[in-house]
Amino acid sequence: MAQVYTLANAKGGCGNSTVALNLAVCFARTGYRTLAVDLDQQGNLSAALGTDLNDLKLQSRPILPAPRLPLLLWKIPWPK
Repeated sequence: MAQVYTLANAKGGCGNSTVALNLAVCFARTGYRTLAVDLDQQGNLSAALGTDLNDLKLQSRPILPAPRLPLLLWKIPWPK
């Protein structure tokens, strides 16, 4: 069964790409088939994985849903 982990934060510079990179590397090194998808406009995760950002011919814009979708928020219980 596949597991999907998503990292998202609207604030830049808080380590999202670094955390995603380290998780992907750890999963891959322990034998899991791992796919890291970089939707950041700066492409830091892709660059860290060795992709030449100047050589890309594909963008994520055509595959993303329309921005008018409703925002869904989940309240996550936090132990006291």
